[in-house]
Amino acid sequence: MKKMFINVSKEKNIEIAITDNKNLYHFFIEKLYKNKINNIYFGKVKNIELSLDAIFIDYGYKKSGFLPFKNIYKKKIKKKFLVQIVKEEIKKKRVLLTTFICFYGLYIILILNKPNIQKISKKIMGIHRYRLKKIISLLKIPKKMGIILRTTSKIKDIKELQLDCNIQVKIYKNLKLKKNKKIDYIQKNNIIFTIIRNIIIFNLNKIIINNIKLFNKIKNFLLFFKEKKFLNKIKYFKNKTKIFDFYKINFKISKIFKKKVNLISGSSLIFDFTDALTIIDVNSSNSMKGKNFEETAFNTNLESLFEIIRQIRIRDLGGIIIIDFINMSNKKNQKKIEFFLKKISRREFSKITIGKISKFGLLELSRQKLYTNVEILKIKKCNKCFGTGKIFD
Repeated sequence: MKKMFINVSKEKNIEIAITDNKNLYHFFIEKLYKNKINNIYFGKVKNIELSLDAIFIDYGYKKSGFLPFKNIYKKKIKKKFLVQIVKEEIKKKRVLLTTFICFYGLYIILILNKPNIQKISKKIMGIHRYRLKKIISLLKIPKKMGIILRTTSKIKDIKELQLDCNIQVKIYKNLKLKKNKKIDYIQKNNIIFTIIRNIIIFNLNKIIINNIKLFNKIKNFLLFFKEKKFLNKIKYFKNKTKIFDFYKINFKISKIFKKKVNLISGSSLIFDFTDALTIIDVNSSNSMKGKNFEETAFNTNLESLFEIIRQIRIRDLGGIIIIDFINMSNKKNQKKIEFFLKKISRREFSKITIGKISKFGLLELSRQKLYTNVEILKIKKCNKCFGTGKIFD
């Protein structure tokens, strides 16, 4: 049984935990107005660096953004144009920008400046994929836009998908209208969309929320998108005790930050972090799961796979991850570990690319970090914004 617990803190940050029976399945925090991923701004060329194949863009902040040539539509840009943040600023690295603007709906993603894209989520297979291939070409969207059908579109009909498309097209048209007008606030892809996508994807049995305004908004959105089967599953938490304390979620969350994670057999996982990558060491400890060393190594490595994927998910680890398995001399056993790891990772919603086990027992994988940030665009007045005094934030 999967449940979602939503806590709105005094700072108005939204903490979301999903549990599967007694285990923490997923956890993330939406820091309102602080995260920039997917935010859209009006940009202006500050400097062209041919040696880096990139342009530095003034988008309203002190430090300019980094826009690679490959992220520019037809290698042409206007005096003032829309850019979207792909990666936030990390230490000395500037924010990474793109002109391929994504508008994230509940069932679809529209991509500005990529008109040739018509894709369906890889998680959708069989008859559902065949049906959606026929539908996708019938959807009406602007000529400059491409489309991706998300996992949540699996059983949706053309009317529901077209409605979502229309909402995102309207958001795009509003952005163009705001260019020369003084507006205080605009909303795009807000937290409610993120929550509802999770409700549908994980087919949740219960959703418990401690904030009445968010509770009502989510119910209204579910009605609007005809997801009525989830309406009776949403509960408002009235208790004065903190919701995460009442349901003992905080205890489970505290384990996320531990360096050592113990497994049932007595073996363990050790996590180490560097600026460039994450290292996970599979440690046999007191585990004796086999007749000999080879069998014990294989069984311990196999047991660790489920917990490794779970830990990667709840910690939201991204980039390069090195797994140091217990050495196995049998190549068939190595192949089996690679196979089962790939099989387990297919269930994840983040993009995971898996390599092969080296002769030293090391396996390299890369994971796309899930940026579950609130996608709210706020227009602020700013003297640096190219004469108009407005940016999307």
